[in-house]
Amino acid sequence: MTDFLAKDVDKLEKPSNYMKFELGDNKFRALDSMITGWVGWTVNAEGQRRPIRKPADGVFRTDEVEDISKIKPFYAFPVWNYKHEAVQILEVTQKGIQKSIKGLARNSEWGNPTGDEGYDITVTREGEGLDTEYSVAPSPKKKLDPIAIQTYKDTIINLDALYDGKDPFEVSTDDVPDNL
Repeated sequence: MTDFLAKDVDKLEKPSNYMKFELGDNKFRALDSMITGWVGWTVNAEGQRRPIRKPADGVFRTDEVEDISKIKPFYAFPVWNYKHEAVQILEVTQKGIQKSIKGLARNSEWGNPTGDEGYDITVTREGEGLDTEYSVAPSPKKKLDPIAIQTYKDTIINLDALYDGKDPFEVSTDDVPDNL
């Protein structure tokens, strides 16, 4: 039956703007610096759960989120997702992954993972639900694929829009940085 599908049929599907850790290996290259802060959840008027994010020095009101005890720190940064060959935003809320990424970035032998001379990171996800486990491994430093570089240059992302509950990819002319 698989002979029916063209080998590149999956390339016709537009990937999400957000990278999610799937079962198995999830390889990416960080493309730029991260933003950090706190994330909690609320339910909007339509009954949909939505994240509310605040900068690291931000404070939540108890009426802003469903459960103030479930507020988590987050890291968010643009990445090149190798599996989907796409620029996406990766939001990391898992403490173990955060600790590993921070450790790599602070290590003098690994340092900054971003850019053309950086390194890839693979997060391996195993298990489901409460039994989910993650491991983090860097790859040797290497040049980033020119297609990834050009795709990122052609993509305008305003990460700070996450703090306002907006889509970082929906940029108005007021949000475009002066250097573009």
